[in-house]
Amino acid sequence: SNKGTGIDSEVYCEVGDNYFVSDEYGPFLFKFDKATNKLLKIYKPNQDFPKEWLSRKLNRGLEGMACDNENVYLMLQSPLPQEDFIRLAQFNIKSEKVVREYHYPVNAKVADKVGDLGLIKDKKFLEFFPW
Repeated sequence: SNKGTGIDSEVYCEVGDNYFVSDEYGPFLFKFDKATNKLLKIYKPNQDFPKEWLSRKLNRGLEGMACDNENVYLMLQSPLPQEDFIRLAQFNIKSEKVVREYHYPVNAKVADKVGDLGLIKDKKFLEFFPW
């Protein structure tokens, strides 16, 4: 939440000894130890993610997430103001940095948000729209 007392969790995925949980409100990414469930790190916009993510519409943060053995792919729910695409970031687990950002074009008259994201294989994705 915006008061630091909880999260609006959206997606969960496991990679090695850790699991990751995305947060829609922040938008944040939480890294946990699988064995102890201990929170290890919180990744945030303007520190770990692009600062532009701070301009998202309220409650339109990280809606989609998928993982492979090296990366967490994070998709914002909606375009940022004045944009006609939704941002998808490739976050490398070892370097703890966004190594690539993709722009997924949308037509706001048809749909302006995604509901989830699935990784099929080798950077091929399946997106889920909430209509």
